[in-house]
Amino acid sequence: MAKSINSVVIATDTFSSLITKTNQVISAIGSEVITANSSNDGANTTGNTNLIGIFGANTITVGTSLRGGTVNAAANLTISSNTSFTGANVGLSANLTITNSVVAVNAVTMFVTGPTLNVSSNATFNANVTMAGNRLVIGSNVNFTAANTTLGSTNTSITGNTLSIASNTVNITSNGVNITSNTLFTGSIEVTNKVTLNTIQYGAAGVYGIQTSVANASLGVTTGSPLPVYNWEMANYKGADIISVVKNGANTRISKILAGTNGTDAFITEYATLHSPAAANLGVYSITANATHAILNFTQTLTNSELRLNISLTA
Repeated sequence: MAKSINSVVIATDTFSSLITKTNQVISAIGSEVITANSSNDGANTTGNTNLIGIFGANTITVGTSLRGGTVNAAANLTISSNTSFTGANVGLSANLTITNSVVAVNAVTMFVTGPTLNVSSNATFNANVTMAGNRLVIGSNVNFTAANTTLGSTNTSITGNTLSIASNTVNITSNGVNITSNTLFTGSIEVTNKVTLNTIQYGAAGVYGIQTSVANASLGVTTGSPLPVYNWEMANYKGADIISVVKNGANTRISKILAGTNGTDAFITEYATLHSPAAANLGVYSITANATHAILNFTQTLTNSELRLNISLTA
């Protein structure tokens, strides 16, 4: 409670009582009442106080700590208005719990330098996100809707039951992407370069084949002479299974080809061919070899034929 000093009763108090009460007021002002002055250090009062009401000031300086509760018992500190931190740094050495619906971080750059960052709820990133730590573990639903998301960590582990990527384009530019578990593709797959399949059978590990494709919108105006349309290194792959589609206007030629090499020469068998119309004859395949490569050739009978190949090479 506040300092209690009885008022001077003019009718009954003596001059001595007036002096005593005046001294009590002076003592309270000097040691108990919180006062102010214009000095740089301000007025100082030592002790504990409890204000029932609202305290206002332009600037509040806290020497040791700012806490909620009462004088003799600490409790949670509630800040009920918008709060702006304008200092260079805000340090949090205790656990931080944010229960608000929305938390907006408008900083140009946000750094998390602790050993571990755990996000255990749904997370939405609407800005560019760069993760360059040694390890990224995401155990909840994550929605990346930013223009760019860069994962620069040494290891990125995604252990959720389902990984859904709904982006129009997903670009993976690393030197290698290793998938060591069963993989199910239920949509279309388009490959613009070769596909290398690594298999282990009977204890022998290595590269056993590739799947690739070739598309040529026009073979040019040369007819009657073999034109090279695909080649591969004989030292790496001894067999080839090829499906060919050749088009020229309303004419279409579809064929299945087997090719093989012995490391020096190349051999070919075209064992299934379909023509539409039946009388169409767009050309013939042949194969040659140089010192290192087997070379698949096509001799077209009409100019500017379009050729496509789906190729499976086996070591």
